Amino acid sequence: MIRILRPAFLQRGCLHCNKVGRTLRKNGFTAVRCMSVSPVLNAEPIPVEAVKFVENAATSLPEVVADIATVVVDPPFVEIGLAAGWWPWHFIQSGLESFYIATGSPWWLTIVLGTLTLRVVTFPIFIKTRKFAMKSSQVMPLQQKMMAKFQKLQRSSDPVQQALGRQKLQKFFKKHGTGPVTTLVNSLPMPIIFMSSITAIRQMSAVPVPSLEATSLLWMESLVAGDPYRVLPLVTGGVIGITIHSSFKSGMVAGVSPSTIQKLKFVPLLPIVLMPLLMGHLPCSITLYILTNTCFTYLSTLLLQNETVKQKLKFPVIETPKVSQTQQKKNIFSSAMTEAKEKATKKDEQRIIKKEKKDLQKQRKKELKNPPPITYAIGTEAFKKEFVPDFEEEWRPPRPSMFNN
Repeated sequence: MIRILRPAFLQRGCLHCNKVGRTLRKNGFTAVRCMSVSPVLNAEPIPVEAVKFVENAATSLPEVVADIATVVVDPPFVEIGLAAGWWPWHFIQSGLESFYIATGSPWWLTIVLGTLTLRVVTFPIFIKTRKFAMKSSQVMPLQQKMMAKFQKLQRSSDPVQQALGRQKLQKFFKKHGTGPVTTLVNSLPMPIIFMSSITAIRQMSAVPVPSLEATSLLWMESLVAGDPYRVLPLVTGGVIGITIHSSFKSGMVAGVSPSTIQKLKFVPLLPIVLMPLLMGHLPCSITLYILTNTCFTYLSTLLLQNETVKQKLKFPVIETPKVSQTQQKKNIFSSAMTEAKEKATKKDEQRIIKKEKKDLQKQRKKELKNPPPITYAIGTEAFKKEFVPDFEEEWRPPRPSMFNN
């Protein structure tokens, strides 16, 4: 039996106490009554389960309060200046926010999955750019020859030849579809998407978003700060180098001929050195995005190197001319000879230019040491009868005798 005391000034049957009594009876408290001094009649004992529930709630209350204190609640992105415009990075920010709220995943997983989703959606654009890159790399030697001819015609003074050169170049661009405007249109979309994504994540890290700042990954304490050991930028640079090497090998680089690709053998090693040095201070969220994006690009290039995939997607066939070993040796020898001749002519020209410069400097020094030469008459000397200009010394017209006294 439980006895609950009530102050004398309270009424016995107030509505509030009746409501509380009903709610507590539903939860198992049968001995509840409006606070009264009189004993409770027919009171039942409290169940043991209800007592244990109350005890457990009382003991776990500090832990619950501590957990609630550690929970980070993000305000809407619009209130903190994010996703509040019509630029591409604002749409990316709103997409990341909705993805984070819908899935409830941590921010590092949200960035990875959001990057993969964006790349899957823009995969047709990626395929189109790769097709154009293969076509332009195949046509590049012919295009270079046409450009050289066009430049020669432009140097000439004949306007008819210049107009013919322009017409031929335009016909070539229309035939192969590799003009400057088409190259710009096909090459811009993927870099715009990449830079917009980096801008979106950089702004989120600069604000910063509270939950993004509180997210940690492996040895990185926060995704807003940089990697203290530069491990993530180093791995990202290695993946970028492997991707560049595979794209060079498959010929999927726009505006680069195969001969220049052979000269750029050591370019894939540059990201491994430059990424930790130049981009090591960037937030880990940006580096994580670059790593995920590069991994997707590398896997897609490996996929597009398969012949069956190329046939289904209608990729252009790269025709490699079959050259025998003797022809290769002759070409190597002739190219080496031409390069040596060009170097020799350049050295001779530079030597002649240096000699001319030295002679001019010597003449100037002599002129500065000697008094300046008199090239015109000064003062009364200009009006003397004896003074005769240079052009009259050589020849004088005959004068009539009446003037000779």
